[in-house]
Amino acid sequence: SDSVLYVADAGNNKIRIITVNNASVQTLLDSIEGPSEVALTPSGGHLLTTASNGEIFRVSIADGSGSKMGLDPLPNASFAFDPEKKLIYIASFSGNLHQIYVFDGKDISVLVGDAKGFKNGDGSDARFNAPSDIVYDAEENVFYVADTGNNRIRVVSGADEDTVQVTTLAGSSKAEYADGYGTEASFDSPEGLAFDPSSRLLFVADTG
Repeated sequence: SDSVLYVADAGNNKIRIITVNNASVQTLLDSIEGPSEVALTPSGGHLLTTASNGEIFRVSIADGSGSKMGLDPLPNASFAFDPEKKLIYIASFSGNLHQIYVFDGKDISVLVGDAKGFKNGDGSDARFNAPSDIVYDAEENVFYVADTGNNRIRVVSGADEDTVQVTTLAGSSKAEYADGYGTEASFDSPEGLAFDPSSRLLFVADTG
């Protein structure tokens, strides 16, 4: 089967599909305002995307139909999936709330984070500043978070609100460019993440 890439085309208010082998571009959904994120569900049958107002939509790949998921708006949302537990993790930030949520298909709750800031630690004691992307590492059972405002890549471990821990994988308080190990390295506003489980590599879009 052909490899495809799904694109949140924010300026055109559309979700697009690129067939990679021939660069064909088609429109899947053309009625969503300012989509800023798109993520393929583990089943492969749907996409999750976020509109500019923070509404989260579920989009059928089969027919392009979109429906609201019934959640309160979560601005700047990004998604990661734990297929074994059938959970969706959502990183979101707006105003003074910078948090990671967990959604089981019915109920949503805050997994970690609270007011904007920087702090490693447990549950609501931990702090983020614009958590812009989140990816899941199934082998280690952890999440990596692009903590854009803190210029760091953070690690979220723990199964629930009672055991969750946040640590720093890489980056420092300095908004600059520096290669190195862990906190010896520096980023400037890292925003996008992609994790390759086969090579155990985490790729970072170092925006600044």
